[in-house]
Order: sequence, then C-alpha cells, then structure tokens
Amino acid sequence: MNARKSSTAAGLMCMALLAAASAAAGCGGGNGHDHGHPSGAYPAFTPAPGQAVKGPGAVMTAPRFTAITFPNDPYAGLLEDFTARVGGSTWWATVTSDYGVGIATATSAIEIAETPAATITDDEIQAFLKTQLTTTSSGWPAPSENSLYILYYPDGVKITGDATGTSCVEYLAYHGYTVVNGINVPYAVVPSCGGYRGMSALDVLTDAASHEMIEAATDPVPPTGYANVDANLGGWAIYTGLEVGDLCERSQFVDVVASPLDYVVQRIWSNTSAAAGHDPCVPRVGRYFIAQPVASDKVLVSVPGSPISLQVNGVRIPAGASRDVELDLFSDGDTGGPWLVTAKEILGTPTQAPALDLSLDRDQGVNGEKLWLHIHHLHAGSESVLITSSQGGFTHSVILAVGSAGS
Repeated sequence: MNARKSSTAAGLMCMALLAAASAAAGCGGGNGHDHGHPSGAYPAFTPAPGQAVKGPGAVMTAPRFTAITFPNDPYAGLLEDFTARVGGSTWWATVTSDYGVGIATATSAIEIAETPAATITDDEIQAFLKTQLTTTSSGWPAPSENSLYILYYPDGVKITGDATGTSCVEYLAYHGYTVVNGINVPYAVVPSCGGYRGMSALDVLTDAASHEMIEAATDPVPPTGYANVDANLGGWAIYTGLEVGDLCERSQFVDVVASPLDYVVQRIWSNTSAAAGHDPCVPRVGRYFIAQPVASDKVLVSVPGSPISLQVNGVRIPAGASRDVELDLFSDGDTGGPWLVTAKEILGTPTQAPALDLSLDRDQGVNGEKLWLHIHHLHAGSESVLITSSQGGFTHSVILAVGSAGS
C-alpha cells in the first residue's frame, strides 16, 4: 500500500469533533478545499456507480434448467434439488429483476451412467452435449435458446481447454454455448473444487452454479447480452469482469444463504440498486456507505493481460504531475458515526513498482462530507486506485481510474 495519510491541526480537530458527534460544518483542511457538511439527506450526493449494459443479444425470458450429474458424486441429489428450486426463489426474482429475465423452471435431472474421464476439454463437453441433444433415444429435453444445461462434475475431474484456463485453478465454473441444429444452446460447467472462502464443498458448488445461472440467463450467447458496462463502471469491471455476477465477486459478503432455499448463492449486480445509492450487489447486506471519487475525465486504461484499452471515466494526470481529487461521502442511511477511508494503488504483482504516490487529507467522514485524495503520477500509463470505506466490520469499495492519456 502506497497511501500516506496526513492531517493539519485543523483537520485533526475536525475529526475529533466528528468522532464526538459534534457539528463538523466549516472544518477545513490545510489545502483549503471544501470538505462539505454532514447531511441527513441520504444519499447526500448523486450516485455515479455505473451500469451494466446490454449488447445486441437476447436474454432468457423463460429459463429452463437441466441438472446433469455423474456417478460417485455425493452431492448429486442436493445439486438436483438446488437446480429444481432456485429459479422460483426470492433470490432469483431479486437478482433478475433489472434484466428482463423471467422465473426459471427446471426439467427432470439427467443422471449419467458412465463415469467421466479424469480430464475433459471444453470441446469434448460440447461434443457430448450435441450427441445427447441430437439422439432421440437419450431422453434429454429438447434444446431451445431458453435452455441451460448445467453439468455438475464430481471431485477429481479436471476441465481444460476453455478460454479461462483450468478448473479449480483459474476458475470455479464457467458458462458458454454450443450450436445444435442451428440453435444456440447455453450450458454451464460446475466442477467440484472442494472448500473455498470458508465454505463447504457443497456451498462452493451451489454458489458457483448460481453465478453461472444468472450470467447464462442475462448473457446466454457471450458476449452479446449483459456483458458490458458504461464508462462509470469501466474501471471497476477491469478489476472484476464484465458480466453481472463478475461485478460483485470482489464485494464483501458476496456469498449468502438464500432463505428458504437454505443453499449458498452469490450476490449479483443490480443497476437499480446502484443508481439509488444502495449497495449495487443484491440481496443487500447492511448499511451502504462509500467515498465516491469525482471522475471528471475520460481516460484510457489497459485491460490486464490483454492488448485492449478501454475509455472510462476517471482522472487524467500527466506523468510527473499531481492532482487533488474530490471524494464525496454518502450513505443510504444513518451510519451512527464516521467511517474510515483508505486509498491504495492496485498492483499487478507484489513486486511491481508503484506508479502513484497517494495521500488523503483526512481518513474519515460521514454522509455529506468530502475528503481529498492527492495523487502524484510518477510516470506515463494507466493505473487503478482502490478506495475503501470501512466501519463496524463492513467494507465497501470503488475504483478510480488514473491515466496519462484520454480523449
């Protein structure tokens, strides 16, 4: 972390007053910037969190799930139950409400008699699906563009050959589509990867499946559905991914138990919740509070591991120059006191040299106040700053894109 915190005597006095719940109006920093005033209007500032954007492709208006399980899977029955019930749950209605996706139904599960190979490629999975879906004696439900075939592979099966790498190493699950008799048929691959993030192996399976279910429903033929974002969200999406499940993967408490399902599922990005100044990831957990940077420029940022650059809202700072960036603090209700704000550059590797020198004039505040982040850009290029707000065991983060080039 390259953030440095500094305060003038006036700033320290202001923080002391704030911690004592006294009026902080009129407290100024040594840099002479406006620091706003505590406000009882929630949110005190207009949110600018960005939106997930739909491409030219369709979404699933009436998804139909088919669970596919294999021998020697101790979770097969529970996974079939989860698949049958999740599409009619409150969780599903909550996470799909922004995207035109309807209630999901389920067909009878398919229980494969043959044990799968220890290593399977994505091409082999697609070939297997095509064979089953074009063999009338297979008993599989006929495919449509609203069908989602979910292949739950048991422990010990490694999936390779798709664009994202190897199962249980680079990813927990993925979704794609194959073409059967001229129809684009979506499918999801969910291998058993054991425990993760303090969850049991079963919890990881249902959590990963829920992620792929909503992404397949909103982006059934990747990347033609909800697989893009606007300029406000571009910097965050580079950090996470572009689909609606990806956008919440790095949020706190991303995995929740969906009652009355009693299975673990993932929270999902909501355009409506974000635009209203609430936690963009739903179902919401706790009070939402954030330090929102005023990103007044268009900047070009590099996509990690790719030659592609994207134009996003951020701040442009030439190499060797400095700039103070306004951070607007807002919450969706009374937080009972100030929250702590930190800022750090996101580095690609632990040994990467920082490109930004960062310092906050204050490190806490409440709804309606402003902090100022001083950024010195050490050399040309594009970087990302993770700005985190913390209080009472809850944290919420945003990303500020910093670039030396733009439009």
